[in-house]
Amino acid sequence: MTGVQTCALPIWQRIVLYRKLAQLSNAAELAELRAEIRDRFGPIPKPVERLLGAAELKVLAAAKNVTGVEAKGDKIMLTRNGDLITLGGKFPRFTKRSADGRLAELRNLIKAL
Repeated sequence: MTGVQTCALPIWQRIVLYRKLAQLSNAAELAELRAEIRDRFGPIPKPVERLLGAAELKVLAAAKNVTGVEAKGDKIMLTRNGDLITLGGKFPRFTKRSADGRLAELRNLIKAL
């Protein structure tokens, strides 16, 4: 989790931020946290934006009863109620290589469930 460290925040502020990220339960709370970060620290650096993107995946997944999101190479493995989710009998695959591209793919996949 080096994203927030690159922002040169004091350790106590990073801990507060990580705690708030861990406690997010819906999209409104995520939007509030994003606004709070922007208000307090200015433009959000790309690593922190990615961290917020990962938190968004957690919120989206919970709304769709997805209990696990795992990537193994290009394979995307989603779990719901202990069962792996497949599309057409196969695991979905990443087509993008970048972190931002993969976050977007996961976001779209989870929304489509």
